[in-house]
Amino acid sequence: MRYLKFILAIVLTLLLLVIARKMSSREPELIEVTDSQIKLSHTTVTEKVGPGEVRIEAKLTAPESLDKYILNLYYKIGKESAEYARTKMVLATGTLDRFSANLPSLPKGKRIYYYLSLTDSQGKTILTLPEKINLLNDPLLVKFKGKVAAPILAAHIWAMFGSIFFVFLVLFYSLQILKGKDSLRNLSISTMLVTILSFLGGVPLGILVTNQTFGEIWGGFPVFTDITDTKTSILIFYWVILLFLMKGSAFKKDKILNLLKDKTLAFFGILGFLLTLMIYLIPHSI
Repeated sequence: MRYLKFILAIVLTLLLLVIARKMSSREPELIEVTDSQIKLSHTTVTEKVGPGEVRIEAKLTAPESLDKYILNLYYKIGKESAEYARTKMVLATGTLDRFSANLPSLPKGKRIYYYLSLTDSQGKTILTLPEKINLLNDPLLVKFKGKVAAPILAAHIWAMFGSIFFVFLVLFYSLQILKGKDSLRNLSISTMLVTILSFLGGVPLGILVTNQTFGEIWGGFPVFTDITDTKTSILIFYWVILLFLMKGSAFKKDKILNLLKDKTLAFFGILGFLLTLMIYLIPHSI
C-alpha cells in the first residue's frame, strides 16, 4: 500500500498525457462530398515536417467521363491573405479516378489554407470540399514544421511527464493533510519538483522545441498570444508562488517559516492540481 500512490500517479500521468496529446493532434480526416452521382473524396493533410512540397490527392467518381470535369486546388499562404492561388489537379499516373497537385514548400512556422473545387467544362461549380464552408475563414489547414532533435524532444517529454507525476503526488499529499496526516514535507518536496520540472520542460526545453518546430523563440503572454507558451507561463508562475508560500517546509524543514497554515497550503495544492489538469487539457498549439 505504501507505493500505491506512486503507481497510481504513473498510471494517471500516462492517461492524462495520452488524452492531452489526442486533443491537441490534428489527425488526417477523410472528407467526402456528393452531388447526385458525383462524389469527391479527399484525405486531409494537416502538417508537413521538413522541407518539400505538399502533395494533395483526391478521388473523383462520376457517371460520365472525367474529361467533362475540372478539379482545381485553391490555396493561400497565411490566413491574413485574401486571395487564393489556383492550380489544376491532374490524374495521378496509373490511375483513372485519382487526381493530385502540389502545394508549394514553405519555411517552418508557415501555414497554407486550401480547398478543392470541382467545375464542369463551362466553369460552373459543382462541388467544393469542404462543403458549405466559409472558404475565406475556415478552409483546410496545413502547418509546416521543422524536425525536432530527438534528445531535445525526449528531454522535453520526460520533464513534462515528471512534472505531471509530481502534480498527482501533490494532490495525494494535499488530501492526506486535509484528513489530518502530517504530509507537509512530502507536499513541499513534490511542489518543488513540479516547479523545477515545469520550468525546465516549459522554458529552456519548450523554447528549443518551439524554435525547431516553428522557428519561433517565445510566443506567449505578455509579448504574444500563443496559447501553449501562455499556459506554460501561467502554470510555472502558480507553482513558483505556491513553493514560496511553503518555503519553510521546502528549504528549511521548518514549517513555522511557511506563510500559510498546513491545510491552507493543501487547499492550494489541490487548486494547483486542478489548474494543471485544465491547462494540459487545453489543446496544444503544436
